[in-house]
Amino acid sequence: KLQEDLAAIIVEWKEKEGRDIRSLREAFRQTAQRKRVRIARIEVIPQTSELTNSQIASNAKFRKQNNF
Repeated sequence: KLQEDLAAIIVEWKEKEGRDIRSLREAFRQTAQRKRVRIARIEVIPQTSELTNSQIASNAKFRKQNNF
């Protein structure tokens, strides 16, 4: 996906004049930001499931204590 986005940006840039470099820079920045968000989501998902598992384990321990 990132390569497709960058290829589209490059094709668009080749058709523009020199004054539009700022526009190109902004497009690259937005593309990089989307990629960072995608990576961050991938990294958060395993952490969330680990947290859920540890919460389940602690809740189970708490229930066992209540039974006594």
